[in-house]
Amino acid sequence: MISDIKLGYRCNNDCIHCVIADQRDAALELRGNTDRSTEEYRQELLACRARGATDVVFTGGEPTLRDDLLSLAELARSLGLRISMQSNGRRFSDRALAEAFVGLDISYLIALHSCTADRHDAITRARGSFEETVAGIENLLALGQKLSTKVVLSKKNVTDLVPTVRLFERIGVEHIGVAFPHAQGNAGRDFDRVVPRYTEVLPHVHRAAAHCRRAGLEIRFEAVPLCMMRGFELHVGELEVQDIPTELSQLDFQTYDWNTVRKRLKAKFSQCRTCRYDAVCEGPWREYAERFGSREFVPARGPPVGWSLPGAHAGRRTVRTGRRAARGEKVNRTTCRACGAPLTTQLTCGRCGYLPCCHDQP
Repeated sequence: MISDIKLGYRCNNDCIHCVIADQRDAALELRGNTDRSTEEYRQELLACRARGATDVVFTGGEPTLRDDLLSLAELARSLGLRISMQSNGRRFSDRALAEAFVGLDISYLIALHSCTADRHDAITRARGSFEETVAGIENLLALGQKLSTKVVLSKKNVTDLVPTVRLFERIGVEHIGVAFPHAQGNAGRDFDRVVPRYTEVLPHVHRAAAHCRRAGLEIRFEAVPLCMMRGFELHVGELEVQDIPTELSQLDFQTYDWNTVRKRLKAKFSQCRTCRYDAVCEGPWREYAERFGSREFVPARGPPVGWSLPGAHAGRRTVRTGRRAARGEKVNRTTCRACGAPLTTQLTCGRCGYLPCCHDQP
């Protein structure tokens, strides 16, 4: 089980798409500050380990603003927990800080929202944040750390997506996440200036996915329904996390199952029942559906895709893609467990429409 524990809401950015701004304000009013104390977080780590967690996500706010972060990471490792950290990466521009965490086997997720300083800094509303984040990414990669990046789409950066992916490629990032904005917090307050339409976003999303296939990079998209990703279905990130137990612990809230709550925050439409992906697609964020309705969402035709298909989990093998494939090295190519047809691309089976799941690798 993964335990996602908020260290707090304090941050050195103020992103236009930030979903936790409301929670930050509520914490400030309730407790007079926006962060857990060291002892509170220690107790959260002990409690999640007792509940059976094997992985912990350090997130915020911005975790690296805490002076006790290193000691908390060392405690997590001593408990046998694998650590992921979600960060804007700015403080890792200090090489000494980046070096301090080497040896703890942390997987980093660093947010960079544009390929240009002006655009990124306008999104984060923090002057100089682009240069610091890029330097932080470069430091972590130079130190051999496991790292992926994340872009949150908005009206300000939609056209930057492919150039931003190319920037990641140039500096050595191989794993990229792209999220459609959730209209809560800052994004909800300024919905009309932040949240784009899917029809505006999709051409750039598809081009980014196609570029990553050619380059051997891994890219996943969050909150982009499967009906809008035809030909790129296995780049939908929710397929990787739907059956991974994940709990979320926020300040002053009861810990809850994130997979269950996330689906409640999404919307499905009447026409979704006729879509072949209905059983595995979560739909868009509910706030988007309430504002724009269902017209953009056209059901995909074909045999229904679902976890109940033969071989849907146990023993299924799918094609491994990425840099090994791009270099022409031998990759696993096997047959569709539903109908026996060869699986030779990262697409649905051409014979029966079976959708292999991208996290179920051999």
